[in-house]
Amino acid sequence: NSKNIVYLARPCQFVELESEQHCQPEYWTSKRAGKEVVNALNDVISTIKDEYRLKHIRLIGYSGGATLAAIIAATRDDIIDFRSVAGNLDIAAFADYHSVTPLNGSINPVSLADKLVNVPQQHFYSRDDAVIVPQIIVSYLSSLAVFDPQLRCVKKEDLPGFTHSKGWEAYWQQQTHAILTCAQ
Repeated sequence: NSKNIVYLARPCQFVELESEQHCQPEYWTSKRAGKEVVNALNDVISTIKDEYRLKHIRLIGYSGGATLAAIIAATRDDIIDFRSVAGNLDIAAFADYHSVTPLNGSINPVSLADKLVNVPQQHFYSRDDAVIVPQIIVSYLSSLAVFDPQLRCVKKEDLPGFTHSKGWEAYWQQQTHAILTCAQ
């Protein structure tokens, strides 16, 4: 239980899509991690940071929120660490694995590997998650390893028995209090 936590949802995440006239389909499909979404979230983060006079921000993203957390961590200089929980950190690998339409209007975190490699990060995943399978995490880590084979800034934890939507709540909250650093 931590203070000063702000949860940012992506556009149209918690609304009834059939009745919400402002939710354009591309923002909950192909552009869910598009430039406009990232810019909007960056504006919200900047507003919160200014309002509360914060110097640094720490990000945590679950599933598709991890996609956005990674992109934001790569594009801002005030993010001191980020964590993913069952995170979709390679949207192309996700689309390939599940044989779904690629998210062509979205930014893929692997394309920002050169900027993410020096951001302290921790990734919680499960071999029993049928949505974000370990291969997606491995693909993301491989993109970072091109720039740092030792992955000095990365911690990862495979939590067997967790599914995409079950098991995470009690565990990840206990693991997120320490500020992450890169190994020397």
